[in-house]
Amino acid sequence: MPRNATFNPLSEFGQRFPFNEITSSNKFCSKEYRQTVWSIIEKHLHQHTLIPTSDGLYFTSIEIRNAAIQEMYEFYKKNSLIALWSYLWSEWYNDKRWPLWARSVCEEKISILKTTMFVERHWKVIKRDFLYKFFRPRLDLVVYILLTKVIPHQQRKLEQIQSGRERPEWIKKFKSEWKRLSAHQINNTYITDVEKWVCGCSYYLTSRFNICKHLIHQKGPVKAEYFECLKRNHEPPFLTEIDKDFTQQLRINSPTLHSNPKTLQDPESSSGDCNSIYDKLIETTTKTLKLLQEQKAAGNLHWIKGVEKNFVPITKMVKEVEKYWRKRTMPYTWKGHTHNTQFLN
Repeated sequence: MPRNATFNPLSEFGQRFPFNEITSSNKFCSKEYRQTVWSIIEKHLHQHTLIPTSDGLYFTSIEIRNAAIQEMYEFYKKNSLIALWSYLWSEWYNDKRWPLWARSVCEEKISILKTTMFVERHWKVIKRDFLYKFFRPRLDLVVYILLTKVIPHQQRKLEQIQSGRERPEWIKKFKSEWKRLSAHQINNTYITDVEKWVCGCSYYLTSRFNICKHLIHQKGPVKAEYFECLKRNHEPPFLTEIDKDFTQQLRINSPTLHSNPKTLQDPESSSGDCNSIYDKLIETTTKTLKLLQEQKAAGNLHWIKGVEKNFVPITKMVKEVEKYWRKRTMPYTWKGHTHNTQFLN
């Protein structure tokens, strides 16, 4: 194509797929077609070579794409949505755009995660749980927080999941979805394979957890312990039950945060040292307060004038903390802090 030539998606489409009788229209997408268009795109997004169709057929990635293009184009031609088809072909369905969003491109595996929301949530946790008191922090501060706070926190959470003290967050929603679908009646039959954990129904195709009422009814009643040892896979079977003994062995053999002396230690994990320091200072402060009250009751002016200078650092600390809490804006970097407010929660 010449350098100054204009890309025409409909022209390229007409050369590769010989359809004709294209009807022109000025409307982009009327309101009554929006939900239908979205449903079709969602179906094309989730179709995969490892999941059968409603007819029980398995298609290759090329066949899935060609069928998707055919279905989309026929729908737009029938409803005179030429402008919408021009946009979708140039931005979504052409050779360069299709691999960016259709999961059928990867024929061997299916990703468990569908969107980038998990990455966005990770950054949200960092900003709201660990950097919530810093606006536009310096890079060295961010690196320090990541190394000493975020990474140990994630490692500790992973250890708790491996040890069985905490379950993955998706288990609760999965169990709720399972119970809801188990109460539904089966009206239609599809190609359902519990061993591979696949089904040809439309609900399974778009399900977040790759489950549907057909698989649940064919699986039969399960105990509550069934949901504690589930594992989602990228390839068939997409759902498996892990043996509890294997889970225990995995926990024993897996490296932990405290097993490697080179691993960065979280200051909060040293709860013994933390408590001992606080206990020591609280004990000293309590004795000091008692002593002050006794000397005040005795009216000992000479003694308090002699020791008043000892309380100057403490008075300064209290004032700086109170001033910090009254601030309406957060300090930009380390420069806006003192040693009394730097790590204050």
